[in-house]
Amino acid sequence: MIDRKPLGVSLLLIFLASTSLRDIYLSSTFSKFGFFEVAFVAFGAATICFLAITLVSTPNQVFTLRRAWRNVIAVNATTAVAWLSYFGSLRFVEPAVTNTVYSGVAPLTIVLFGACGLKTRAEDQVELSERAAHLGLIGALVVLAWIVLSGRSGLANLSIRDGALGLILATVSGVVITAETIFAKQMNDDGVSPAAVLGVRFFLVTLISAGFVFLQGETILRETPGSLGYLAGAALLLIAAPIYLVQLGLAYTSPMTTNVVLSLGPVFVLATQVVAGNTTTSPYVLFAIVLYAAFAVIGSANRVRAPAQSLCDGTGKEA
Repeated sequence: MIDRKPLGVSLLLIFLASTSLRDIYLSSTFSKFGFFEVAFVAFGAATICFLAITLVSTPNQVFTLRRAWRNVIAVNATTAVAWLSYFGSLRFVEPAVTNTVYSGVAPLTIVLFGACGLKTRAEDQVELSERAAHLGLIGALVVLAWIVLSGRSGLANLSIRDGALGLILATVSGVVITAETIFAKQMNDDGVSPAAVLGVRFFLVTLISAGFVFLQGETILRETPGSLGYLAGAALLLIAAPIYLVQLGLAYTSPMTTNVVLSLGPVFVLATQVVAGNTTTSPYVLFAIVLYAAFAVIGSANRVRAPAQSLCDGTGKEA
C-alpha cells in the first residue's frame, strides 16, 4: 500500500507557512475588529464554502456524518473553545508567543490524552527519547512564560495581567485543539472526508460569534459589502484553506506525527513577524523560541526515525 505520510508531512509544512501569515494578519485585524467579529466572518465563510463543496461533490457524506454525529458534536465544541481562546490570546500577546504556547502543548497533550484512553487507531507509541524532548519543550515554555510575565517580550508596556491572560488562553487553545484533532481523525477513520469535517466543525463557533456580533451591535455590521467581502476572502485564504491543508495532512498521518510537525510553527511565525515589522522582536523571545525549536526538532527526528526502524525489523504499520 502506498505510504502517504510524506504527502501528509508536506501539506503540514505548507500549512505552517500559511498560518504564519494568518497570525500576523489577524493580529493587525484585531486593531479594527473584535475577535467575535472576525470569527463570525471567517468561520461563517468557511462553513458555507466547505459545506457547499461537500454537498455538490460528495452528497453521500451526509449519511456518513449522520453516523458520526457524536464526533460532530465533539469537534464543534472543541473547535469553538480552541479558536475563540486563540483569537483572544492574539489580542494580548505577540503572535510568536501565542503560537509557541499553542503548538508546544499539543504533543504533550496527545501523550496525556493517550494515557487516559483518548486516542485513534493510528496513534503511535512514544519512545523514551521523545519523552525527554517533551520535557525540554516544557522547560522552553516555562522560560517563555517568565519572559512574558517579566515584561521582556516584544510588546511594550505589557501588564502582568494581560500577559497571563494571553498565556492562559493560548494554553487552553492548544490543549482543546489537540482533542479536536483526535476527534477529527476518528471521523476520518470512519469515512468522513476532510472537506466534510470542515463543513460541519464551525457551526457552534459561528453561532456563538454571530450572537455576540448582533446582540452587541458590533461595528462590522456597518461595514460596506466590499469591506466584508475582502475580510471574508482573506479569512478563507488565511484561515479556512490552511485548516483544510492540515485536515488533509491529518488524514494521512497520526495525531502525534501531525502535532510534532506543527510544533515547528513558532519558527515560521517568528520569521514572518520579523519580516512584517509590526512588533519589535525581543531577543529573549527569540532565545526561548530557538530553545523550543531545538527540542521540537529532536522530537520530530525521533518521530520520523521510529517508523523507519520498525520497517527495517518488519514491524512497520501504516498510520
